[in-house]
Amino acid sequence: MAETKSKAADISGDRVDSWKKTHEQKELWMTQEDIDDLIRNGKVLYISHMTKDGWPMVTPMFYCMIGKDIYTSTVKGRTKEIAYRRDNRMSASVSREDLSLSKEQALTIKARAEIIEDKDIVAKVCRGYVDKYWNMFTPAEQEKYFETLYTRDRVAIKINPVKIISWDVAKMQSAQQQQQKK
Repeated sequence: MAETKSKAADISGDRVDSWKKTHEQKELWMTQEDIDDLIRNGKVLYISHMTKDGWPMVTPMFYCMIGKDIYTSTVKGRTKEIAYRRDNRMSASVSREDLSLSKEQALTIKARAEIIEDKDIVAKVCRGYVDKYWNMFTPAEQEKYFETLYTRDRVAIKINPVKIISWDVAKMQSAQQQQQKK
């Protein structure tokens, strides 16, 4: 007797993406102001790299902004650092993670990763993490977080965007309501 396998997502394509080609629908794009706000205030940046056997890997990361540039970091010798030295193509994504979807905004960033070993920049990235994620603690506690992060083998990863695709669910909902009225 043949065993049938169920699919994880047995949903027709028109139901999966009723917003066909959102990257081509300017009315759903975020404004530059919204993009800047999301990048500055988002909490988790998901970054991808290719493994040596060609598989994409995604990792949730802390990140910060230094000026207009997006940075994250890793420790020298870790998989991400090795992968980016081999092939610096990457994707990054940040969202509001608003599960109610009423204020959901997200970005997908096609980029090139740049490994930076300059200790002054690495220190700025670590300080940026502390300022962003642990600013509610006392200065002494913040310094302990900084010392934990800023290790001898830490490197910064600068994310150099090639293309940014954005979408704003609130705009999608408005567009859907306007379509239904027609």
